[in-house]
Amino acid sequence: LIDEILKPLMEKNKDQINNLVYFRPPLYDSDKFTQYSKVKKQGIKGKLFKEHSDKFVFGFIGNNQFRKDPQRLIKAFYKVKEEIPNIALYCHTEFKGGVFNLEQYIYDCGGSPGDALVKQQGVMYNTRAMVDIYNALDCVINVSLQEGLSWTVIESMLCGVPVAMSDSTAHKDY
Repeated sequence: LIDEILKPLMEKNKDQINNLVYFRPPLYDSDKFTQYSKVKKQGIKGKLFKEHSDKFVFGFIGNNQFRKDPQRLIKAFYKVKEEIPNIALYCHTEFKGGVFNLEQYIYDCGGSPGDALVKQQGVMYNTRAMVDIYNALDCVINVSLQEGLSWTVIESMLCGVPVAMSDSTAHKDY
């Protein structure tokens, strides 16, 4: 779909923009990002999120940085949780490193320990583990203030997971 949109746009504008070239970085292991069956999804969700496996789990997968805006997501999550208590938030980011003290921000938003599910800190996850995580989520949230071509969004979609994303920069093309 991206190729179907970008190539005609580039062709149409090549005379007005000097040195316009099409570049699409490779999505490594793209063939491994697949959608699991409902039964397998539920099994992975139970394994990864144990006591939250019966809840609707939103996931944030991104860096703890200003551009990714995880604080806005956490704040919104706790507002929604007041109305819909049977939800959970998984944060696949470093709480101990990065721009924001996300652990403290959860407290500031009225949360308590265990409210937010957090990736194992200081550990890099391989592709297989990430595919499991995507398939265990009910919806991925990407609230970037500014984004190029977001692999998180594409990987989620390849796994059949709905994505809610900010209406900014490259996201407008999805």
